[in-house]
Amino acid sequence: MGDGAVVYVIQQKASKQIVKLAYRVDGGRLVTNQPSDPREERTRFLFDAAGNLILEYAESKVWFARVQC
Repeated sequence: MGDGAVVYVIQQKASKQIVKLAYRVDGGRLVTNQPSDPREERTRFLFDAAGNLILEYAESKVWFARVQC
């Protein structure tokens, strides 16, 4: 997996929040940087059997599904 960019959308009732990130992989960590608020974040990640991205934050996990726009 190489360096790249990702866009994700958070749906909240009647509104959407769009987040654009640059990323790279460093071992088992996803290193992200949001150009509008520059700083690196390092997060452990894995993929489940369905291909969904799982990010691990301390004691919780967040699942992301890839969708075609």
